[in-house]
Amino acid sequence: MKVELFSFSITFLSFLGILGIFFKNYQKMLALPEQKVELALSKFYQKIKNRVKELKFFQKTFWEIYLEKSLTKIRILVLKVENFLYQKTQKLKEKKIKEKEIPKISFWKKIRKLK
Repeated sequence: MKVELFSFSITFLSFLGILGIFFKNYQKMLALPEQKVELALSKFYQKIKNRVKELKFFQKTFWEIYLEKSLTKIRILVLKVENFLYQKTQKLKEKKIKEKEIPKISFWKKIRKLK
């Protein structure tokens, strides 16, 4: 309870002190002429923004070229896979045809041996 009362009193007195300083200097602030204040940070951020736009990485042409290259590589990969699968299916077809011929030949060989 004492800690809460102490912290509340410190906060309240600090707020009163801030108000006192504000009202003491209020008339002086009104008497000051208006000045346009340019922040150095805004110029700094503007320079950074301009330099970033100049970088090749952030230009549209960079992304278009990157996308085109990526799509070309993917297309080549797909064509290679397609060719590989085609060759495998051809080998399987040839193997199937040979397997069908072999029983016929072996059948006739067995018949010849029986004679």
